[in-house]
Amino acid sequence: MDIRLKYMVLFIILLMADIVLSIEAIHYYKNREEKTVYVPSINFIVKLLVYGVPSLLSVWLLLFVFDLSRVITSSYKTDEGYVTDINSSEINVDDSLFYFVGDTSEVEVGDYVRIEYLPFTRFGNFERLD
Repeated sequence: MDIRLKYMVLFIILLMADIVLSIEAIHYYKNREEKTVYVPSINFIVKLLVYGVPSLLSVWLLLFVFDLSRVITSSYKTDEGYVTDINSSEINVDDSLFYFVGDTSEVEVGDYVRIEYLPFTRFGNFERLD
């Protein structure tokens, strides 16, 4: 799958989720007197969900915004090296960097690969150079 497509799909999903959860947090804050829970642990969990999740989504969304200029101009970073670890959708190269590349069935540990990737979100595509 193309880097742009992966990026845009996740960017739109994160943006929509962040907007909806932020609206819910504002609504919760305005009506908090009605929803006061007297058990402190439950009150903490509710506050964590209402305020923490939108905040974390906003931080992750900021990484997408940093990569936006590279997506528009198609100027990706490149890296080459030997694959040291493979997960279902992620490749580690030379034990230092990880990349979300999607399908990893074509590559094995020890293969020499070239990866084009976005520097902040680490989305990329790989090409075997063996």
